[in-house]
Amino acid sequence: MEITSLSLRVLSVTHQNMLRILESLSDEDLNRQIPGINNTIAWNFGHTIVTCQLLVLKLSGQELQINLRQLAKFRKDSDGKVECTREELMELSAIHQKFMSDLPQLAGAGALNEYEAYETSYGASLYNAQEAVHFAGVHAGLHLGYMMAMRRAMGK
Repeated sequence: MEITSLSLRVLSVTHQNMLRILESLSDEDLNRQIPGINNTIAWNFGHTIVTCQLLVLKLSGQELQINLRQLAKFRKDSDGKVECTREELMELSAIHQKFMSDLPQLAGAGALNEYEAYETSYGASLYNAQEAVHFAGVHAGLHLGYMMAMRRAMGK
């Protein structure tokens, strides 16, 4: 299986845009509660990385690169208002960057060939890891939009 370079580029560029938002805000702002929104900028960032791991690695039968604490803190339906440190977020970023660099080799070695089909809450059905990587970019873009709106609501 080959992961398309476009899917990888979109996921990478979206991650870089998220990092720019994190760098532009204080630790307090990263965890700020915006009225009417059920999560924070920090949670949105962590959630996209955890979700990518689950969609691509777990559903392919591979070991997650995140730990159980990170999984519990940022998975779907977790408490989006939980406090996060900048260090936690940078640790997740490093994990994601390693995942992105490992992905072509995993795919080329056939490690992602088996895949448990999954229906996302977005309404998209995923049938293989290539589709999961593509959808992870869509999902990350959605959460980047939330992060941008939240920053704007803070007047930043």
